[in-house]
Amino acid sequence: MKKWFPVLLVFAVMFVGCQQSKTNSANNSEAKLTLLASSTDLSQPGSITIKGQIKNTSTDRLDNVDVYLKSYDDNRQLLATEKAPIEIRSLTPDQISSFQVTMKDNRAAVRHLITFATESGKEIKFLQDGKINKGY
Repeated sequence: MKKWFPVLLVFAVMFVGCQQSKTNSANNSEAKLTLLASSTDLSQPGSITIKGQIKNTSTDRLDNVDVYLKSYDDNRQLLATEKAPIEIRSLTPDQISSFQVTMKDNRAAVRHLITFATESGKEIKFLQDGKINKGY
């Protein structure tokens, strides 16, 4: 029985690793956008601007996508939200678009997040650093 224990352990680890990989792939396939780059601009007194680029990684055309900038306090309470349209209003598969959204700076804000949604407000899942961005 001792000879089989290492073999079974290796098989169990391999099986669990494969299942985890499948789960991550399934979750990642839900994302329709990938955040390619983003930066924060604080050069204008009293405001914060987030700029970046996203890529449509789905097989669908995405129309009227907006970027949302949300600010939170240290208790994770939403303080403010601003939205702006992405540059390309009809984003075809594999197409890249720039975005920029600005909000009034709030001294109580300790965290700023971006999300993407359709014009009707339906959130669009996106990948950031290879993982689905789940927000705060």
